[in-house]
Amino acid sequence: MRYLTPAFAILIAIPLLVLATEQHEPDQSNRRTDQLLNDLYTSQSTEVFVVAHRGVWRDFPENSIAAIKRADALGVHMVELDIRQTKDGHLILMHDKTLDRTTTGSGDVNKHTLEEIKSLHLLNGYGVPTEERVPTLAEALQATSGRMLVYLDKSYELISEAFDIAVHLGVEEQVFFYGYATEDQLKSDYPKLHEKLNYLPKLKPNIENRKAYIDGYLKRDRSPAFVVSFKHDDPSFFQELDRIRAEGKRVWASPLWPGMCGDRTDDKAMKDADANWGWLIDQGFSMICTDRPREFLQYLSSRRGKKDKQATVPT
Repeated sequence: MRYLTPAFAILIAIPLLVLATEQHEPDQSNRRTDQLLNDLYTSQSTEVFVVAHRGVWRDFPENSIAAIKRADALGVHMVELDIRQTKDGHLILMHDKTLDRTTTGSGDVNKHTLEEIKSLHLLNGYGVPTEERVPTLAEALQATSGRMLVYLDKSYELISEAFDIAVHLGVEEQVFFYGYATEDQLKSDYPKLHEKLNYLPKLKPNIENRKAYIDGYLKRDRSPAFVVSFKHDDPSFFQELDRIRAEGKRVWASPLWPGMCGDRTDDKAMKDADANWGWLIDQGFSMICTDRPREFLQYLSSRRGKKDKQATVPT
C-alpha cells in the first residue's frame, strides 16, 4: 500500500475540510428571513420595517440587481420592486409601461421580447447608461432569496405568473402582493391561490365601504399589514388605523410624495427627520417605504440610541 506524503495529504485534506464546513454550516440568510417573517406577523414586535423603494436607486439604476444587492448590504427588511410582462410572456423588473425613461431602448415593454430587452442597458438616476441589464423577476428573487422580503408593485394582474416563479424558486413565503381589491374580490380573482398569497391591501381615506373593506382583511391570516396613503391628517381615518393595529396588523406609510403621507416626505426628513419620519413612527406606522433607506436606517439607529439613554437616566 502506498502512503501519502504529509504535504500531499494536507493538500487533499484542506478542500475536504472546506467542503465539510460548507455542507454543515447553518444557513444564516434563511434564519434572517425567518426572523423577518416572525417579526412581521407578530403584533408584539416593535421592529420598524424599512422598505427600499425600487432598491437603492440613488446608488444604482432602479429595479436593478445592483440596487437590490445594495439594499441587502444596508440591511433593509424588504425591497419594493415593479414588474411588467414582455411580449413573449416573461416577467421583468420595470416600473414604467415603456422602456424610454430607464433603459437605452424605447417603446412599450409588452411589445418587446425578453431577448430584445436583455440587450438594453439600464440608465442611472441621471439618465446615463450603465452596465446593468434589465433583470427578470426570477433573477431578482434569486438575489433576495433568504435575505429579505419582497413587495411586488404593479403585480395584481400578474399574481398567478409571479407566484408560480416564486414557488419554483422556493421563496413564495418571502413575496408579498398588493392591491385595492376587496377580500371577496381577491378570493374571486384568485380562488386557487387565495389562501396561499401574502397580500397587503392598499388603504386610503376615501376607499369605498371603508369599514367593510378593512374588516375583510382583518380576518385574513396572510395579510399582516395595510399599505396606507393619505393627503391630509384625518382623525376619523387615523382611528381606523388604531383599530387595525389593535387587531395585531401593521400599517405602512410611503413618504415618497406629499399626497401619500400628509406631506411628510423623505425629502423633508432630510431637513427635519423627527417632524417627518419620526411623526409617522409616533403615529404607529411600523413599515416605511422610502427612497432613502440608508438615511432612514441611520435615523432609526439614532432614535433607538436616544431612547436607550432616556431609559437609563435616573429619576
